[in-house]
Amino acid sequence: MLLDMSVVKGRSEHLSRGKDNVPINLHQLELFRVVAERGSLSLASRELGMRQPSLSMQIHRLEKALGLVLLRRSGRGATPTPDGKEVYELAVQLLQESAVVQRRIQVLRAGQAGSLRVGAGHTGSLYFLLEVMEAFSAAYPETRADIEVGQMAALLPKLHSGVLDAVLKFGSSPAGVTASVLLEDHFMVICAPRHPAAVTGCLTPEEFRAQPFFAPDDGLQPPNWIDPWLLQHNLLPDVVQRLPSIDAVKRFVEAGRGLTILSMTTAKRELGAGLLVAVPMKHFPFKRPLLLLARPGEQLPLTERFRQFARKFAAQGQLQP
Repeated sequence: MLLDMSVVKGRSEHLSRGKDNVPINLHQLELFRVVAERGSLSLASRELGMRQPSLSMQIHRLEKALGLVLLRRSGRGATPTPDGKEVYELAVQLLQESAVVQRRIQVLRAGQAGSLRVGAGHTGSLYFLLEVMEAFSAAYPETRADIEVGQMAALLPKLHSGVLDAVLKFGSSPAGVTASVLLEDHFMVICAPRHPAAVTGCLTPEEFRAQPFFAPDDGLQPPNWIDPWLLQHNLLPDVVQRLPSIDAVKRFVEAGRGLTILSMTTAKRELGAGLLVAVPMKHFPFKRPLLLLARPGEQLPLTERFRQFARKFAAQGQLQP
């Protein structure tokens, strides 16, 4: 026989009765399973920690709901009828599936499973995001974490509409979102190891202005934030060359062709490998916050789990100048 059954969370919850649905109580099915396996109402009642009359009543209610006789009762015990044997097999399957559903709901509620989509721009935030996503996926293998890279002007509407769960951004927080500071990233003047500034170990503002300076500019984003900062501090170099990506900037600087300003997160790999050097100079280092942006009033378990993980990851792994 076939039963039209749906799984609900909770052992004592009833399924809704539709036109062709058989009402199934998962708690009663569990009681019947124990009785069928023990072959005795008295043994089953002791194992379940309930009085035998109460157990017998629950089995009777299950039989009435299904319209089937499930057990043959005798002085020697209780054995399943042919229909009872088939219902027992279906009950075992349904209870196993119910346990899987309940476990999945628990890990979803705890933020340990599910899908997460985070956006980042073509900046140092992407370098940090790639690292933290790898660590997060390893720590929570039942999650799926995807990254979308783009211009902030395109990422923020996707955050508001729910296409993205979070966005990473350096600097100030835009209006209409909630922002959490993941880290305060240090920015330094960066050069090649063989550059004169790396050899002497220091750099004056006059020497900085006289050197070729490389800055990322893909032609799509607003002017780089570093330009007004340099102008404000009378540090804008005489020669500024725009390159289409941060990686291109790093490659040019590695080749000894000039200087740049990068965050410790952005240059972490090259600094660690000795391909680039951070050089002290007046006004440096300075810091900018790396923010995790989310929709206001929304606290999805997985997003919150990722936020906490990212903050801890940043605290443990942040480079200091």
